[in-house]
Formats: sequence, C-alpha cells, structure tokens
Amino acid sequence: MKKKRKYLFLTLILTMFALTACSKIDSKIIGTWECPRNGYTATYVFKSDGTGNYIFKSNEINVAAGEGETNDELTYETQKGKLSMTYNGSKDASLELEYKIDNDNLILKNAAGSEFTCTKK
Repeated sequence: MKKKRKYLFLTLILTMFALTACSKIDSKIIGTWECPRNGYTATYVFKSDGTGNYIFKSNEINVAAGEGETNDELTYETQKGKLSMTYNGSKDASLELEYKIDNDNLILKNAAGSEFTCTKK
C-alpha cells in the first residue's frame, strides 16, 4: 500500500512538473499593453490563462457614440519570440507576431517587418 501511494504521489508531482514546463505563456507578457498608432490606439490585455482582449479605439471616429471601438476576446501563446493570437475563437482571425519585452515596452514586429511599441499600463 505504501509503495502504491509513493508511485501515485510521484506520478502526481511529475504530471504537475510536465504541465508547468509545457506552459506556452511568457509571464512577462501578462498585463495590459497600450499601443498608440497613427489615428488609433490598440490595447492588448494578456491574462495568465492564455486568454485576453484586443481593444481598438479610433481617434478619428466618435468613440463617445460607440463608433470606432471594438473589444474582441482572444487566446494567445508565446514561444521562441513569437506571439500567436486568435481572435474570438476563429482560426481565420489569427495573427503571429515577433515580440520582445524591454522593461515596460512590448515591441511587436509583423510579417512585413514593421515594428510598433506598446507600453505596459
């Protein structure tokens, strides 16, 4: 009985270790990042469970009237300097960006090579 308990305990510990080691989320990315661009602001909210939100606000449209603003749910993972996001559960609405974090700056680079910087809030 003691031997069986020992194996059960060892299996549980190894499973927990494996799940932790396989995590595909860089803990430094967790939080709210604001990315001002020409004419709009994009905000990314990354939660520790791999979910979050993408909030788009246009500076040129009447946001007070509910125009020019979206708030989409997303799922994400990070791996080897790549940030992969899927919006509203649709594989058709997915995006992969290179990323790096420098203090309170999240630097994103798209496939065309354009970079933009987001600031942690």
